[in-house]
Amino acid sequence: MTAHLGKKSLFYILEFLGLYTLIFIVIGIFHLFFNQVSPEILGSKENQVILASEIISSVKWAIVCFLITLLIWKVRRSKDGWRLKDLGFRVQAGWGKDIWVGVQFFCLLFLIGLPKNIAAFSAHAELSAESVFFNSLLTSSFPPVYVFLSFLFMALSTFGAAFWEEVFYRGNLQALFSRKVSPATGIILTSLIFGLGHFFSRPDWGKWGVLFALGSLLGGLFYGIAYYMTESLIVVAVMHFLSNIWQDYPLMVYISGNRKGAYMFIVFLAFLSLGICILGRRKIKLFWLKTKEIFTSFGWKMVLLGVLLGIVGLAYEWGRELLRAFFQESNPFLLAVILVVFSALTLGLSFFYKNKKNLFI
Repeated sequence: MTAHLGKKSLFYILEFLGLYTLIFIVIGIFHLFFNQVSPEILGSKENQVILASEIISSVKWAIVCFLITLLIWKVRRSKDGWRLKDLGFRVQAGWGKDIWVGVQFFCLLFLIGLPKNIAAFSAHAELSAESVFFNSLLTSSFPPVYVFLSFLFMALSTFGAAFWEEVFYRGNLQALFSRKVSPATGIILTSLIFGLGHFFSRPDWGKWGVLFALGSLLGGLFYGIAYYMTESLIVVAVMHFLSNIWQDYPLMVYISGNRKGAYMFIVFLAFLSLGICILGRRKIKLFWLKTKEIFTSFGWKMVLLGVLLGIVGLAYEWGRELLRAFFQESNPFLLAVILVVFSALTLGLSFFYKNKKNLFI
């Protein structure tokens, strides 16, 4: 039994490495393409440039989301016969309920992570990618309609970037290991790679990167438990989106120089989150019960397996970033070749283990 479990885990982690590398290549291609065509599309006026750049970004992430979802679904369908529903796409009339559940769970996460958010406020303000965008809006006399549309398309871009991650991490990786190994393994594995992987992807953050990675790890655990409860991508995508947006608005106020206003606003958000948690106390209580169930019902061995597989994923993250840092400037073509070969090998090897006869049930 242990040998069979180890064999399954090996082939599933190979599938993860191959898919993850392929997704990294796809995103890199689209970044390169849109960076080249954007200057030709954008207008000459500053307000038009900012608005057009946000529109282009939202289109880019929409295409990326579609392609990544299609890619993951094709792989899972060919190996295990998965449907889109198995990835968490619940086409039903309950989307409004799922959105509300996602808001409730996010508010709980926001309250728990509040000390970290406040402690890292000033550092995050300097590192935030949105600071350039927000300062551009502040220093120019834009018509209100441009400001509104710019924020709208920035929000759409943020949702797109969050959504493909949820399709891959929760809908694919966590669901795969949860069903084939154990829920504890799937959640721990996914949370480690999703959370601590942020540290390797942002080396310029330095010591603050550890704090932000730990915050992402906490968020990953919450997203994972929420997905285990609901099996809905809408729930976790809403949580992820709000985590990026809800905390960024007071950050933008901070960047503008109104530090007192920023702290007052984050306190307001904390009270608002507390009120929403009180309204959703039944779901919050169920969230804690499910958390206890995950980490007590499946045994420490399954948790340890998740940790070990997570370390494999983090080692991949670290190695990939070392390769990118070494080759990206000197020989980007060679970097692309290495990644393509690695993706083809790992993903190809993973196909030697299929669920043709329901062997895993």
